[in-house]
Amino acid sequence: MEPLTIKGLNHALIVIFNKDYGYEQYRHSLIKRLESNPKLFWGSPVMFKGPGLRELAYNDLLELQRICLEHGMILDNMHPTATAPVPRDVFLRRHVRSGQCVNADGSVLVWGDVHEGAEIHAGQDIVILGKLAGLAHAGCYGNPAGIIFTLEMASRHIRIARMNLAIDDLSGSGIPTVAFIEDGLIKTRSYRTKEPIELMFKPNG
Repeated sequence: MEPLTIKGLNHALIVIFNKDYGYEQYRHSLIKRLESNPKLFWGSPVMFKGPGLRELAYNDLLELQRICLEHGMILDNMHPTATAPVPRDVFLRRHVRSGQCVNADGSVLVWGDVHEGAEIHAGQDIVILGKLAGLAHAGCYGNPAGIIFTLEMASRHIRIARMNLAIDDLSGSGIPTVAFIEDGLIKTRSYRTKEPIELMFKPNG
């Protein structure tokens, strides 16, 4: 039996971690399967299951999920048996340039621009104190309460949890914008400093 078994279920992919294997074997098997057919996996929701997960450390799970993110997959869950430490936030005082990818299990704050071709993946919120032109994926481990805030929205594609939003009209992009999930959809609106944040959107807990 291979270290991993991949099955399709309700338009998502289930990666089953079979028992009696170690992290490096899972990692090698995952990369091999993803690179064998990139078009099949790109954009697909993925869920981790199976008895082998019980033997993996939390940081090992994060690394395996990061590999899925780098191959364009959408994370659907964290396995409930994993004991998660306090999420680690990432603070960057620079631009994130094309080709660069930032990953965090907590939130990400960027004091600068996120260029087209760059990617930000955060388990919680993403705050860009500059222009967002690249891909931002908040709540990337399946958290629908994640939000994306940017001083200027110039990205044509953002994600929150399992949801995707293609942005065709950027005519009003030169103003601070917040994106969030409400009623099962990603919505965007201008950020107004005088309006209480709880009135701007309803957090999805």
